[in-house]
Amino acid sequence: FSEISICNVIRSCPRLQRLDLSYCKINDITIEEIAKSSLNLKYLNLKGCDNISKEAVDQLNPNTHVENY
Repeated sequence: FSEISICNVIRSCPRLQRLDLSYCKINDITIEEIAKSSLNLKYLNLKGCDNISKEAVDQLNPNTHVENY
């Protein structure tokens, strides 16, 4: 999936609770969109997502369990 497609899904699913982005080619822009739009997110898998900074992940809701980062 493209980063634009992923961001569109995130924006259209504000009640999203689980998201697995393993091996998706995303970057900080996607994480910032998740932080802004997915306030109910409880679980996020970032396995194999190598283009994400710690600063972006730190913007996520503290109640979100981030796995494999």
